[in-house]
Amino acid sequence: MKEVIFEQTGKPLEVLKLQDAPVPNPGEGEVLIKVTARNINPADMMFIQGLYGIQPQFPSSAGFEACGVLESSGSKLSKGTRVLFSTTGTWREFLALPEASLIPIPEGMPDEVATQAIVNPMTAYLMIEKSGLKAGEWLLITAGASAFGKFAIQLAKKKGSK
Repeated sequence: MKEVIFEQTGKPLEVLKLQDAPVPNPGEGEVLIKVTARNINPADMMFIQGLYGIQPQFPSSAGFEACGVLESSGSKLSKGTRVLFSTTGTWREFLALPEASLIPIPEGMPDEVATQAIVNPMTAYLMIEKSGLKAGEWLLITAGASAFGKFAIQLAKKKGSK
């Protein structure tokens, strides 16, 4: 399989490399996933540079969320099930992950949407909730056209905020 890895922190163009690696073998309670889509978030770039809250364990792959198709069966999910997930190191063709950490993708949801369904929505939700924003109050979003911004705006509107 192919994977994008880095063995030291630094600028992505300088430290990322594409390499061949063996397909992982799932352990107890894990399933094998063929990754079909992954995104690139600002957090990924910060992680590669060593500027994120989580430090990489080398060699490391970047990426915190993706979606894919089960290549093996689990106890609850069958082979061929489309799933989305969040883990460190999604810039690989295959991952072995605990079945319990996977979320089945609703029928009709394209991979491009599914791969964005965890990090930005949860960050927006938690930030809105922790801020104590109330109906009628104003919320300033400086990156309103970003994926995060769009989620935050929708959540604020649902609360009745401006």
